[in-house]
This record gives sequence, structure tokens and C-alpha cells, in this order.
Amino acid sequence: MGSQFDPHVANTLVSVHSKCRWLADARKLFDNMFQTDLVKWNCMMAGLVQHGFMEEGSNLLKEMISAGVKPDGRTFATFLPSVADSMSFTLGKEIHGYILRHGISLDVFLKSALIDIYWYVLNGKANSALEVFRWFLQEKMSPNSLTMAIIFTCMCQPSGSETGRGIAWQNPEEWASIRR
Repeated sequence: MGSQFDPHVANTLVSVHSKCRWLADARKLFDNMFQTDLVKWNCMMAGLVQHGFMEEGSNLLKEMISAGVKPDGRTFATFLPSVADSMSFTLGKEIHGYILRHGISLDVFLKSALIDIYWYVLNGKANSALEVFRWFLQEKMSPNSLTMAIIFTCMCQPSGSETGRGIAWQNPEEWASIRR
């Protein structure tokens, strides 16, 4: 069915079906599409993980890599929040390692998702989230207000107070210009 459509239309259909929670239909469209582009995989994966089907999303990620389609920052920025919600630190570390080993570009969304992993999954080990944030700053990335809310929360935790103090005093004038 999906193969008769232009790839952009087919990807949109997979995305719409996923957003409407018609995941079986979305998967049918996905399986019948001839193109093997990254957008196709990202649309299907987003639908699965956004509706709580973490295991299926994880399996799809493995299937994608096995098919020779290289995930990008959007793939992982979509996938990582569900990893944080599932409290799967091992999977989060594996994904972070994959990102580093394969030189995947780290944009603000992916870096924020990585910070979320270390904050939510490590339960009280805020220092790890702050170290990721320090790296974020060294890469000259501008944090948004959500990232800063997480970081300020980490700074209040006993395990993050010392590292947080160092970050807070590093560039205090920059905190006034945080993007919303």
C-alpha cells in the first residue's frame, strides 16, 4: 500500500498514523515502503516510543542499524526521552556510546536528551548530568530554558552541588540571556 506513494507522502502517512495511535497500520505502511531512507525509520520509531512502546522502538533501532541505515541526532533525540522515562540506564549508556563512537552530530536537542538521561536515570547522581552539561558548554552550545531548568535542579542535589557551583559561577552573565 505505502509503496505506491511518493516517499514524502508515505513518510507523512506513517507519521500521522503513529500520532493517531494506529501503530499497526503505521507499521504496515512502513513495511510496504520501498525506500529505506532515514526519515521512514525515524517516523516509525517516533510513533512507537512516544506511545510507550519502548521495546518495539529499541528493536526497530536495531533493525534499522542492521539494514545499514545510519541513525542521526534526530533519531536519538526522539528515542532518548523514552529511555529516560523507562529508567534504563544501561540502554542510555549504550546509546550515548554509540553516538560518540559513530561521530553523530550533537545538536541542542540531542544534548538536552542526553542530560535528561543522566538526570532522570541516575536518580540523584546529578553530578553526571552536570558533567554532560559542562561538555555541552565547552562545545559552545546555547542551552534552552528546559535544559537550564534541569541543570538548576541538578545543582540543588547533594551529589551535584560542588560541580554545579563551578558551572554557575563560570559565566553568570550568560544565564540572563537563556533562550526560551
